[in-house]
Amino acid sequence: MDYNQQNLFDQKPQQPHEQATLSVTDLNAQLKALLESNYSLVWLKAEISNFKPHSSGHFYFSLKDKKSQISAVMFRGFNSRLAFKPKDGMEVLIRGKISLYEPRGTYQILCESMEPVGAGALQKAFEELKRKLNSEGLFSENYKKKLVPIPQHIAVVTSPTSAALQDVLQVLEKRSPYCQVTLVPSLTQGARASKQIIEALVKADELNTDLILLVRGGGSLEDMWCFNDEDLARLIFDLQTPIVTGVGHEIDFTIADFVSDYRAPTPSAAAEVAALDQGQIVQKLSFLDKSLKSKITSKLEQTRQALQMLELRIVDPKKMVQDLKLKVSNLSLMMKKIIENRLSAEKSKILPLQKQVFQLVKQQVSNEKRRVELEFLKLDKLVISSLDKQKIFFKNLCSQLDSLSPLKIMSKGYGYLRNKKGAVVTQVEQAKVGHDLQVYLEDGMLLTEVKSVTKK
Repeated sequence: MDYNQQNLFDQKPQQPHEQATLSVTDLNAQLKALLESNYSLVWLKAEISNFKPHSSGHFYFSLKDKKSQISAVMFRGFNSRLAFKPKDGMEVLIRGKISLYEPRGTYQILCESMEPVGAGALQKAFEELKRKLNSEGLFSENYKKKLVPIPQHIAVVTSPTSAALQDVLQVLEKRSPYCQVTLVPSLTQGARASKQIIEALVKADELNTDLILLVRGGGSLEDMWCFNDEDLARLIFDLQTPIVTGVGHEIDFTIADFVSDYRAPTPSAAAEVAALDQGQIVQKLSFLDKSLKSKITSKLEQTRQALQMLELRIVDPKKMVQDLKLKVSNLSLMMKKIIENRLSAEKSKILPLQKQVFQLVKQQVSNEKRRVELEFLKLDKLVISSLDKQKIFFKNLCSQLDSLSPLKIMSKGYGYLRNKKGAVVTQVEQAKVGHDLQVYLEDGMLLTEVKSVTKK
């Protein structure tokens, strides 16, 4: 075997004075370097013994075959990824590094991965399917359905003869006897189990229950392989009813667990998750009752304090009216004073304008008076001239009228006749023999009687 540094075991024994003397610490350090540099990665097939899980989370155990054994440790960061719980007598395949524990001078293997012998192919298939479905989002918390806090009807999908069913029924009967439980039977192991579980889940989803429990007890990876079926995983993702899985033990993980809405470590734990304990319900109701009473009391106290504050702020209506009257009176005086000041200011502005207007009006009136006087003089002249002309015209008319007057003619010996009715007689037909007629002359009237009538 070739080493990068001098192999201490190939050296010939020398006397102490021929080379430097090593301390135990130096020797262990050099051996540790040799082991870790030449055994950076090894695979071991061995049986576990003296298995001891430490409170720190680390696993300490031995790996042995028929003739030898080696100490082993698996730190918490690596063993947390295991899908099973190691135990004495289990044959496993280990991958790790060889190291030396310097304080004691003992060498050991630092385990990084572990899988049961014979389960390697299944484990590989499991990891590949897990990686595939996870990349598609089937494990995402965003798609997890919320569980009903207090379910009234639960469907249980499992084998009717399994201990898991009895565990579930006992827990539900103890915690929630009011809850209706419907068993949808199915195989939970074997080649036909995956198909039967799918059919049972479809039936359970059609029951419109509040919750579905998919459970079975512990077993090997091969026993529980039906829960790692891809079609089953996709169906669980598409279910309308929330589903809780409780498959195997706490260290057992299946694909169904990852895609379900809630993964419980065991069937009993799944039942506990599904059904709230009666005592817890009573306790929660009691807590809610106390909380409600506390909130009501607090609200009433706040309201009372608010009312007290309002009472302090309330003013006597009479006093309020008096204050308002006083305020109105003060405002009236202020308004009156403002109006008087404004009027005085406006009056001082108007007086000069009044004088100007008065002067203008006076001048206008004087001008109009002179104009009217001139017009009256003109009118007088026109009236006098018109009267003179009318007098002359009137005299001429009187003269003409006088010349045409019957009285003027009568003065020459003419007269006219009227009958008794006062009508003027101008024709002989208007008079009859014996009728009395009145004859009007210039100086009086004569009464005569018609003696005869002669017509021309």
